[in-house]
Amino acid sequence: MTRPSTRCRYSGNNAGTRFGKGNYFADEPCKSHGYGDTDADGSSLDPELKAKMFDGHSIKHPGNVRYIFVSRVVMGCYVRTDDTHRILNEGVPSNSLSCWDDGARHKELSFVQLQGKKEQFKYHGLWADVDQSEFIQFHDERTYPAFLVAYKDA
Repeated sequence: MTRPSTRCRYSGNNAGTRFGKGNYFADEPCKSHGYGDTDADGSSLDPELKAKMFDGHSIKHPGNVRYIFVSRVVMGCYVRTDDTHRILNEGVPSNSLSCWDDGARHKELSFVQLQGKKEQFKYHGLWADVDQSEFIQFHDERTYPAFLVAYKDA
């Protein structure tokens, strides 16, 4: 679960991939809380991580723990949407462009052309402006899980 080279392959395992197969982030912990499962005994952790968190410090797993990563994410020039198709960025006419360059696969974002520039490049990330914001990054190398927070439900 915590190896950087395997993060994207876990996307959608618990809640689907409405905005494509990428790494999903939120700016509110309560949004992330709803997507994780409760870990009763540490068995959902990578064995190496479990050893570092609990076994290696003679700390007993307290049971019924949840985990949230506090991550650093490079969003770059992002595209904003409130569904899976429309671009809502300022200066882009409503419904004029799709967020996606690869149709229904939802893996490659569309192109953007900055004002006054001739060249185009693909958007770097997606901001899903739904009931609670979600930020989706499709490239593992643009995400850095800085901390793993373990907590118990109140």
